Amino acid sequence: MFTERKGRELADVMERRKVDILCVQETRWKGSKARSIGAGFKLFYYGVDSKRNGVGVVLKEEFVRNVLEVKRVSDRVMSLKLEIEGVMLNVVSGYAPQVGCELEEKERFWSELDEVMESIPMGERVLIGADFNGHVGEGNTGDEEVMGKFGVKERNLEGQMVVDFAKRMDMGVVNTYFQKREEHRVTYKSGGRSTQVDYILCRRGNLKEISDCKVVVGESVARQHRMVVCRMTLMVCKKKRAEIEKKTKWWKLKKEECCEEFRQKLRQALGGQVVLPDDWETTAEVIRETGRKVLGVSSGRRKEDKETWWWNEEVQDSIQRKRLAKKNWDMDRTEENRQEYKELQRRVKREVSKAKQKAYEELYTRLDTREGEKDLYRLARQRDRDGKDVQQKVDKIRKDEVRKALKRMKSGKAVGPDDIPVEVWKCLGEAAVEFLASLFNRVLENLEKAYDRVPREELWYCMRKSGVAEKYVRVVQDMHERSRTVVRCAVGQTEEFNVEVGLHQGSALSPFLFAIVMDQLSEEVIEQREVEREETRVPEYPKARGEHANATYTAEAGIEPPTLEYKRHLSTTSNSQTPNSTMAKTKELSKDTRNKIVDLHQAGKTESAIGKQLGVKKSTVGAIIRKWKTYKTTDNLPRSGAPRKISPRGVKMITRTVSKNPRTTRGDLVNDLQRAGTKVTKATISNTLRRQGLKSCSARRVPLLKPVHVRAHLKFAREHLDDPEEDWENVIWSDETKIELFGKNSTCRVWRRKNAELHPKNTIPTVKHGGGNIMLWGCFSAKGPGRLIRVKERMNGAMYREILSKNLLPSARALKMKRGWVFQHDNDPKHTARATKEWLRKKHFKVLEWPSQSPDLNPIENLWRELKIRVAQRQPQNITALEEICMEE
Repeated sequence: MFTERKGRELADVMERRKVDILCVQETRWKGSKARSIGAGFKLFYYGVDSKRNGVGVVLKEEFVRNVLEVKRVSDRVMSLKLEIEGVMLNVVSGYAPQVGCELEEKERFWSELDEVMESIPMGERVLIGADFNGHVGEGNTGDEEVMGKFGVKERNLEGQMVVDFAKRMDMGVVNTYFQKREEHRVTYKSGGRSTQVDYILCRRGNLKEISDCKVVVGESVARQHRMVVCRMTLMVCKKKRAEIEKKTKWWKLKKEECCEEFRQKLRQALGGQVVLPDDWETTAEVIRETGRKVLGVSSGRRKEDKETWWWNEEVQDSIQRKRLAKKNWDMDRTEENRQEYKELQRRVKREVSKAKQKAYEELYTRLDTREGEKDLYRLARQRDRDGKDVQQKVDKIRKDEVRKALKRMKSGKAVGPDDIPVEVWKCLGEAAVEFLASLFNRVLENLEKAYDRVPREELWYCMRKSGVAEKYVRVVQDMHERSRTVVRCAVGQTEEFNVEVGLHQGSALSPFLFAIVMDQLSEEVIEQREVEREETRVPEYPKARGEHANATYTAEAGIEPPTLEYKRHLSTTSNSQTPNSTMAKTKELSKDTRNKIVDLHQAGKTESAIGKQLGVKKSTVGAIIRKWKTYKTTDNLPRSGAPRKISPRGVKMITRTVSKNPRTTRGDLVNDLQRAGTKVTKATISNTLRRQGLKSCSARRVPLLKPVHVRAHLKFAREHLDDPEEDWENVIWSDETKIELFGKNSTCRVWRRKNAELHPKNTIPTVKHGGGNIMLWGCFSAKGPGRLIRVKERMNGAMYREILSKNLLPSARALKMKRGWVFQHDNDPKHTARATKEWLRKKHFKVLEWPSQSPDLNPIENLWRELKIRVAQRQPQNITALEEICMEE
């Protein structure tokens, strides 16, 4: 029987014997989960009864993430599929019925094992570790292709079943191929009987990959069975063990002394400033670096197993003494050795109980505290994660789970909307179990894929039709545009790719959006059913001719009577020509009808009354009356050229749309007009907006300005408003910029009027000092450009001061600056650090006071923009060429 103590002892044996994969039987653990047993080993098990049977597979830590699939067939057969460096390995654990069991139960076991083997592709490797409860016997006459001659004793009926199975599946019994002493071939010893019932099987084509196989003697995990170990070498490259990321010990900030020390060190790193810099990346880097220095980092080693805290030195010493006593008893079966072994077994149990009680008392004491509540939930989440089979996917709902759920459901309960009580499913037995399991799996699969398959265009359409404001539709569109992701699975991680369909996974907004789509789909389904009912009605023929007369007439004329499809067509056509039709394009009213509308209007009737009397829309009546008032006629007026595709009202609509949101694309406007009943092309949209004075341009990138920045800009402008031009000619402007290898940053086109490029709606906010392919520092003045250098390392205050010392004065001399020239740089933390300010003061450099977030005031931005355009035109193919082109330009 498998217990927690046995599990930890087994993990110790596997670690000491360097066993990576182990098949275990008679676990007698009820359930179908996975569980950590210590030392990084994980047990995947399955059992339906806590008193009998049960199988499992134990994996080493490095193979746990390689599990692709877990199949739990029954409490006697289960399998795992692993991917090891591109090689598929299937591990099957089996527990055959004992000799005294019924033949039907034995046949069921072999049938289940056959099904498992038939489901595995021939190109994949298979290892079966099982307690077959049979003797294949010594010698292999007539069975040389599936076994060796190094078995134990005589073959029995159950052993013959093992050999027949090996022949059916073209497998080999690995134990029998290696010549060992009988002590290293016997897998079961009890009551003076020694035999071989546990075997390892693999495909015959993979026998060459197994270099050794023997029974391990001297381990006391199991009383009667012994562990069979084989050494298998897969022809793959060894995968480097992934290192655990070292993390900063942020939890130390709970202590007041650590918190105070962290604040002091952070203040020192910021040059004595209390206020944090505006730049996020600089602030985050300073905080992380200070945290690593003050609080320290974790070791990066594997965490201690939370469920085996009790595995202390006293317990390990007791188990070691028990193991030696078991070894002595195996070598010399005397009553004294047996009693010594039994006594040590009882002592191990007592030691484990004491150690666990002491460890759990400390745990419960800590859990009673305020901080311990969080530890309790953390342990629960950790245990839930450890209990999952495969972290990459959710297993299908199994029949035994449905069977168990039906058994737990109470009879006599009220029925649901389907009007089927649970008694029906219990009455149907196994047929109901199969049906419900298949149904639940289809529902689960559809729900898993539902969010991923929502078309984006349908989402925008459903939001607008549900009455969601256009500005919120645009916000949701911005959230979903240019979204990128990767897929991580057991075989690795994919490259980053665009997600062009579906809703965001894990977003709090996604359930609401999905509900909107489903509501609109449901409404349209109901409307479609109403339309289908109307279409199936057969149009009536003239009353004067009965059905018999009509049939006689069509027969005499040699005309086939109308089919159902033709009747539907007639019904649809007649419906589309009714006055209340909802079609976008309708027939032009006759001249008599238009004149009658005018007559009724002159008679004093309202537009609504006229529309109801003549069956014409109110808007159409109003348009005809306005035309008559303006031109004194209802005839079509002469006009030059083809009529405009978009009506004046449509022009106003799209103009108003792009005025509210300049980022509206032509495709969005085409869809809006199409839903309104007007089909146009993107070129028509462009021409129409151009006639309204709107032009599609790339949005300018400007800094994200807060109110404090705006006030600082105004203050700077007022102070320097009256400065003479000679003062500005005596300024050296400097800055850093990034140059991308393959073109400029992505652009966004907006519709705007002339001289409106800097309006906030027509710009793209940017934040300074993001990373780039290469970083450049340069300077210039009104007399020409200064030096341009590449910053090859991450710039800090010391490097910035070094750049200034080597390049600023030479640039000033080359530009022949006048005495008292002024140096300008922005408010980057490297520029405003205390050490940099002190260095500039000692060098007697005059520094122009500069407001924050002000690259738009710096004329060097125009120089950078021109440089990036020229670089993009020359299309460099590597970093070296990019740097050379920058220096040449």
